[in-house]
Amino acid sequence: MRKLIAIVLLAMAGAATAAPLPVPYLTAGGHWCGGSHPVAYITKFNSDRTISGVIHTWTRCGGSGRGGGYQTTLYQSNYSMVWDFFNNVVANAYDGTPLVNNVAVDEFGNVATAINGVPDLTVQTIPPDAFSILVTVPALVGQQDAAARAAVEALRLVYVPNYQYLSSDAAAIYPAGTVYYQSIRAGTTLKPGQTLDVSVSLGPVPEVDIPNLAGTDVASAEILLTSLGLYYDELYDYSPTVPIDTVISQSPAASQEVTVGSTVSIVISLGPDPNALPPAVVPDFAGVDYITAIDDLQLLGFQIGAASAFVYSDTVPLYYVVSTNPVAGTTLDAGSFVDIFVSAGPCDPTMTTCP
Repeated sequence: MRKLIAIVLLAMAGAATAAPLPVPYLTAGGHWCGGSHPVAYITKFNSDRTISGVIHTWTRCGGSGRGGGYQTTLYQSNYSMVWDFFNNVVANAYDGTPLVNNVAVDEFGNVATAINGVPDLTVQTIPPDAFSILVTVPALVGQQDAAARAAVEALRLVYVPNYQYLSSDAAAIYPAGTVYYQSIRAGTTLKPGQTLDVSVSLGPVPEVDIPNLAGTDVASAEILLTSLGLYYDELYDYSPTVPIDTVISQSPAASQEVTVGSTVSIVISLGPDPNALPPAVVPDFAGVDYITAIDDLQLLGFQIGAASAFVYSDTVPLYYVVSTNPVAGTTLDAGSFVDIFVSAGPCDPTMTTCP
């Protein structure tokens, strides 16, 4: 009876176009033994101008049984189907729709039914609001952000941009506002509503001058660096002169130009070292050998300067201190450098050139 109704409706359609609806390759319970056999059932036209139905597919797999001989097993599956007017089909998990074939007719005179298990659509008029249930991802790389968004949203996909600064070389190829990456390759087929992530150039990474932070309290330094788009590393050290929680030094130095996102290291004062030695006076080492002099300087908290050297002397015995720099009597902070000059004895002109 349903076949007869379908034939009558097709005849009434006149100049309508009739064509089978596509059927995708579907397995039966995950099996595909010598091919699966689909049988279609048309359910209805949907309000969104798609056609719903069910495909029942089966296959029979054979093999040796326990008692010998050849035995076969029947595998079956059902799939809920959606078709559109543009020869696209999507198979979904079976939703329990009864396996009953209908002759579906919409208000435009379009007829959908299954004839001998094959889904068929006779089109009288494609509804003006009909849409494709599958869309092809366009090529977006190189397009401007606004144009790429319009192209994606016209396909009813979700456009998700991620804006990033690029290196100078990359920004020369992809100026600000240009798409330089898309998460799904052009030509891929998607369902409307799926997400397409893209990366959009903000141009080259901007550069900023590093401010002078020495003497700035640490909270203000952090706020200033963050406002410039810079990160910071914080190191701590004792200082007899810089107040606690105040910047002692920084690297890179002030006024250097760096790209946004760079890291500035700042050394923050812990105040005076509670274990530090107090300032001391450089001793007078006249008549003192250099080993004793070095020991005394180090006990006072001084360091031996890199300019320390042996010098010729006609008056100071070998290995005794000739002089220091700074001179004896100078008050210095602990940790200061003192150069010590040690007698090498009188110069022998027969052995070397004397000063």
